[in-house]
Amino acid sequence: MEIRRSLRRAGPGAAILALVLAQGASSGRLGAPLFLAPSVLVCAALAWRCDRPAAVLAAVCVGVGVYLGAGNPYGPVLIAVAVALFSVARLVGRKFAVYAAVAATLLIVGTVMAAQADDPFSSTDFLPVPWLALAVASGDAVRNKQAYLAEVEERAARAERTREEEALRRVAEERLRIARELHDVLGHHIALVSVQAGVAAHIIDAQPEQAKSALGHIQRASRAALDELRVTVGLLRRPEDAVPTDPLPGLGSLDELTDDCESAGLRVVTVTEGAVRQLPAAVDLTAYRVVQEALTNARKHAGPSAVEVRIGYDPERLRVTVRDNGRGTPPPEATDPGSTDPGTTGQSTIGHGATDPNTTGHGLVGMRERAAALGGTIVAGPHHDGGFQVHLELPIRQGEFAL
Repeated sequence: MEIRRSLRRAGPGAAILALVLAQGASSGRLGAPLFLAPSVLVCAALAWRCDRPAAVLAAVCVGVGVYLGAGNPYGPVLIAVAVALFSVARLVGRKFAVYAAVAATLLIVGTVMAAQADDPFSSTDFLPVPWLALAVASGDAVRNKQAYLAEVEERAARAERTREEEALRRVAEERLRIARELHDVLGHHIALVSVQAGVAAHIIDAQPEQAKSALGHIQRASRAALDELRVTVGLLRRPEDAVPTDPLPGLGSLDELTDDCESAGLRVVTVTEGAVRQLPAAVDLTAYRVVQEALTNARKHAGPSAVEVRIGYDPERLRVTVRDNGRGTPPPEATDPGSTDPGTTGQSTIGHGATDPNTTGHGLVGMRERAAALGGTIVAGPHHDGGFQVHLELPIRQGEFAL
């Protein structure tokens, strides 16, 4: 590799020196004073044209000036000046190369005219001008092409990085969506199974019939959890262009949800305000999941005996309020002071009345994320009249959102 690089650097100088020697041999000037030494100096200097282009150009111009000042005629030695100017235009820049070309031209032409005092204005004196101008133009063109190719490569690399970042972002969003769906699908039914299992274990000896009823509720809740899990996994595994055939839950399925809660001993009252109408699928599913999570949290943490679910249909918004009559004290780790609603003391978009030390608040964070994805808001916290309240508002402009 080093040998190839050295040959590439020394190649132009060696070729020019061979042409100069051939010219000197044919003209009989090979042994003339100041013919060979300046030629060798000029051609040898070209080997460093890529490392120090400006210094090489200066050395080449001095050598050519000495060569021409000794009365030697124009010839291949001018190619060395053109090569040096080409390197300056390619590596340093157009403006400097133009100034250097003007200076080199004045030096060379002035030296030749001074050496030919008998005919100082011969037309052949200006022979270097087009060659040096062509060298500068060629070097500048190569510089522009290299800059263009470098920009194209940079854009391609930047586009590749952007694609990778976008892919990672989509993967993170998909993981979050899967986690939220699995939590919402399984949390309600697993909580019901936990409650009924505790009841059955407590009364199995004293009240076997009621324990049998609790076991029946556990069986139904487990079957429902498996069915919803099957639907969710099916949605995740289907091809991108496939259309799901299983219906997603919505507010129309609230009766089944409240029946499950009442079977666990929690009285649920549902109140509908406004004219019921068809909702966008994403809004319908989000409202259902928020109610499901709020009822699950009420059953697990708040210790209430009754919950009111209020569904309000406004012309442009859907309002959902779930309020229980439990203890209503949010845990410190689940409260977000920055999200406090000034209208309700201690209310937060994250907190909930959980007393379970193992509670992480994933469900409530999922509520907030679902609402934010649809341009809605959600406030959760203790109600001033007691208990805990979750209030959701979503825009319901038809066709604006998709699953």
